[in-house]
Amino acid sequence: MATFIWQDRYSIGDATVDDQHRQVFELAEQVLGASDRDELIHLFIRFFRHIREHFHCEEALMKRLDYPGYQAHFAAHDQMLDELIHLSSEVRGDRWNRSEITRFVNDWILVHIVEVDRLLGDFLADMAASTTPSQADLRLHSH
Repeated sequence: MATFIWQDRYSIGDATVDDQHRQVFELAEQVLGASDRDELIHLFIRFFRHIREHFHCEEALMKRLDYPGYQAHFAAHDQMLDELIHLSSEVRGDRWNRSEITRFVNDWILVHIVEVDRLLGDFLADMAASTTPSQADLRLHSH
């Protein structure tokens, strides 16, 4: 039975970010389903890398759009990366327990995605509503 199930209410309105969030759910499920330590280490490395890449992408989007909440959002990412580094050392040291990763992802879903990323989603929606469709498309998708 799946522990982490993507729901449309988690979407922020940016296809790339939303797809990356869905992948976090999938990778978290795989990590929790690891059958041995070697598989766990391999999957956790993928999970960690994906989250780092996702944060980089999300931060680039916020910078490109001059998002006013960038500094606070960036600080939240740093805090989560610190926690991931701690979890990584627990995995490598064979001291990991499933409740830690479950708690981390739950905190991310319930706090970061639902509350912090939602603010970015609201900003994106407001920006799209205040511009013509072609201007909004250019802003959101120019890299």
